[in-house]
Amino acid sequence: MPITENSFSAEELQAAIEQNPELINTVKTTLSGKKFIIQDESEHDVFKQNYAQSITRDLTKQHAEKLEADVLELTGIVKKPDEKYYEYLKRATKEALGDRESMKNELTLLKEKGNPNVADKARIEQLEKAIIERNNEIEQLKTNSKKEVTEVKAMASIENAISSFKSQYKKGMPESLVSLAEKNALNNLKAMAQVDDNGNVIFVDKDGKPMVDDKTFKPLSAKDLLANELKDLIETGRKGAGTGSGDDDQNDPNKGKGKFTQLPSEVKTRVQLTDYLLTLGYVKGSTEFDAVLEANKNLPLR
Repeated sequence: MPITENSFSAEELQAAIEQNPELINTVKTTLSGKKFIIQDESEHDVFKQNYAQSITRDLTKQHAEKLEADVLELTGIVKKPDEKYYEYLKRATKEALGDRESMKNELTLLKEKGNPNVADKARIEQLEKAIIERNNEIEQLKTNSKKEVTEVKAMASIENAISSFKSQYKKGMPESLVSLAEKNALNNLKAMAQVDDNGNVIFVDKDGKPMVDDKTFKPLSAKDLLANELKDLIETGRKGAGTGSGDDDQNDPNKGKGKFTQLPSEVKTRVQLTDYLLTLGYVKGSTEFDAVLEANKNLPLR
């Protein structure tokens, strides 16, 4: 049936495009007019990168607003218009410290007085209590600040590292499973992230020790760790950005294949489980594949 007819098959459309590549622009324009977003691979990569950057900006804004609220609650010092959140934090902390020093000086003078009267004793008690409270507030402010800065820096570092791997993913991977794997990787790394004394993001093990490369003893970066976290998404034979282990396992037939250990919380149906197993490298219909499905047969089909 000619493509000029009112109906035609997908194969006929594909054949027509192969004969006349300019039809691609017509198809894209038509679908765009119907509110579809049409992107080629390079356009989609740029879109994903911009999207990741926008998420980082949003996270930074959210954490800055949370930190500002904590500073106000702990110090009672109001943020100035157009003042950056980190400038506000430094100013409020400095003023709070100055307030504490002023109370300490007054307390010292009162205690040095001989034979303090009733009013002096009451003021001494009041100051001692106020100084303890101020110390606790400042320590809480420091803790909150360090936590917020760590999370913002870690999220930006991990999101950017994830973006660098997207071009290496296997073709045809279900978007839902890609998102699931990326989310799990992000949460795993975020739980290990800390900021060192120089303001750099580092990752620590369960004992709190910095994770380093076995050969160079340099701290492992987000990219290094993601090379392993996202290995099931990456095309076999394509190296990630991590340190890796060289080519020692190049002859391993299971290279790039993940191992099913437990059911991810995001997988709630047998269809989702099937997709998840395929991303791990399981062969549909194999003994291992069927065994996992059988063990989770109580899941709803969809």
